[in-house]
Amino acid sequence: MVLLTTSFLYDLVLFGVIFVTTFILYYNYKLSYWKWRGVITKKTVFPYGNAEKIVKQKLHFGLEWASMYNDFKKKGQRYGGGYLFMKPVFIPCDLDLIKDILQTNFNNFSSHGVYYNEEGDPLTAHLFALDGERWRNMRVKLTPTFTSGKMKMMFNRLIECGDIFKQVIEKHSETGDKFEIKDLTSRLTLDIVASTAFGLVTNTIEDPDNEFATKCRKIFLPGLQSIIQQVLQFILPHSFLRIVNIKTVNPTVSNFFLDVIGKTVDYREKNNVYRKDFLHLLLQLKNRGLVSDDGKIFPQNDSEKNSDTSITFNQLAAQAFVFYFAGFDSSSNLISYAFFELCNNPEVQKKVQAEIKDVLEKYDGELTYDSLNEMKYMHMAILETLRKYPSVPILPRQCTKDYKIPGTNKVIEKGTTTFIPSMAIHYDPDIYPDPDKFDPERFSDENKAKRHPSAWLPFGLGPRECIGLRFALMQVKVCLVKVFKDYDVTLNEKTIVPLRFQNHGIFLVAEGGIWINVSKQNK
Repeated sequence: MVLLTTSFLYDLVLFGVIFVTTFILYYNYKLSYWKWRGVITKKTVFPYGNAEKIVKQKLHFGLEWASMYNDFKKKGQRYGGGYLFMKPVFIPCDLDLIKDILQTNFNNFSSHGVYYNEEGDPLTAHLFALDGERWRNMRVKLTPTFTSGKMKMMFNRLIECGDIFKQVIEKHSETGDKFEIKDLTSRLTLDIVASTAFGLVTNTIEDPDNEFATKCRKIFLPGLQSIIQQVLQFILPHSFLRIVNIKTVNPTVSNFFLDVIGKTVDYREKNNVYRKDFLHLLLQLKNRGLVSDDGKIFPQNDSEKNSDTSITFNQLAAQAFVFYFAGFDSSSNLISYAFFELCNNPEVQKKVQAEIKDVLEKYDGELTYDSLNEMKYMHMAILETLRKYPSVPILPRQCTKDYKIPGTNKVIEKGTTTFIPSMAIHYDPDIYPDPDKFDPERFSDENKAKRHPSAWLPFGLGPRECIGLRFALMQVKVCLVKVFKDYDVTLNEKTIVPLRFQNHGIFLVAEGGIWINVSKQNK
């Protein structure tokens, strides 16, 4: 059938030319978004926008966006624009503007812009991904589960895992062999999450290939499919992704988690089991609509249950899942980097060891929740570690209603993605002089008071600050105390110094690993 010319082949070629030309014109039109608004940008590469190195895994996405922050700042700009393929991304550089986005005018940026599929992929509908009223309601329900009282309740679970961790360290001390600390801390944090969020005893520290650990690792497996999924979540409308039922959690992994949680929930409810962990608090929310200290799963009478504040099984499962997803790899990375810096800065290590001994002497050698909180210098060292190695180097936000940039006539339109470049801020020499230096004194009370509140963002800022930050810090401290109380730790020559980071994944992972040696202290 001839449509435009006397030849079908010519028609085909003509349609191809028209299609390619139209696409290029549309592409250039989309990549003029920031130019029309008078916002500075960096040169783009077809078809990636500013994401070529990220997609090709030549540079970690956090470092790529950090380079844009640095470029904009050098040009004296308070903000700039970038493109993830054809999608515009707003990049604030000014700390006052960042505080305004994350805190003061939070209602304009209340969403992370993360895709979730509540019906087809229930584990994705967790607190980090939810938005709008769904997020607000869930945040209110979960906030009581992370109070200091609830942290004390779960403290013994951490001590139990920490004791097993120390036993493995002792074996390495006796043999004198080197080992990769990230591998070991990953197993530790996996046991902690399995115990507190899923009610399981996995002993991954000694049995790294158990079924639970094997399934968990599949979530973080890098690959082209994972990259494509992440990109699609940013560039395509979430309503469309839900219609076509895109799933981001591997169905095999999802079914396994739902089955494990379902069996544990069923057993505890049938036998009225009370265990001091996060799952128990979720069970209280499910069955009573409140969190209580009385240890009961079910209400004592009909008037005690609040159906408006209760959660469903799928909601319970999603929160347990994100407790793992957010806490496992980020915490094991933090512990690993803390080991690296304490090895690389032996004078800091000695101060941490001295403080641990001094504080524990006051508590007859017992590590308690209160004694842990007295270790101020160790706390400062952990905060400095988080500065150098933030859990997530970019904080995503989505503009939920039009926002006028203070002091300008420019408007960030509803739906625009915003990337807060936290890692770039943490390495900004104007904020942290000599940023590559590891210096816990940056986080003394006096020095913290001098800095802008937006200058340190490993857990975010404002209403969407990480709800589990207390728990994360607590498990890191327990781990450090268990080791540095009795052992000296040094870097093995196999560790690449200075550290380089893998170019894939969400979190910053050291290329080649962090290899260490441990030896018993001379008392």
